[in-house]
Amino acid sequence: MFAALKLFGNYSASARVLFPLCFLLLCICFVYIKTVVIIPSGPDLCKVWEENGSGHDGRDEDKHWWEWVCQLEREWDKKSEYTCVDKRYVGNYQACFDEPYKPSPPCLVYSFGVNNDFRFDDRMAELGCQVYSFDPR
Repeated sequence: MFAALKLFGNYSASARVLFPLCFLLLCICFVYIKTVVIIPSGPDLCKVWEENGSGHDGRDEDKHWWEWVCQLEREWDKKSEYTCVDKRYVGNYQACFDEPYKPSPPCLVYSFGVNNDFRFDDRMAELGCQVYSFDPR
């Protein structure tokens, strides 16, 4: 890139030509992507994949990867199957205390990103849960 900048003898003259040229090229790419390349947004890509195949050479890794991705997508797109009636604050977070969802031993809690705020973790331990707290810092 520095060799291209020295094209006109000095860096500032080259930059005055190359930077607008790069900007123009970026704009053309953006227009091309918006008008020519169609990013599917309507159909369910998992249904398309299941109907037409994966489009790969049939490797098992590809098939398994797509199956997992589609399973995750279906779970994310699901509407809530249950609405909690008895929500209570456990430390600084809410938990559902409806039967059979209320926290009671034996229960296991993994708490991530604690940031030295153990209110939730401590309260869950008081309820009889085994608690593991993790913080990457």
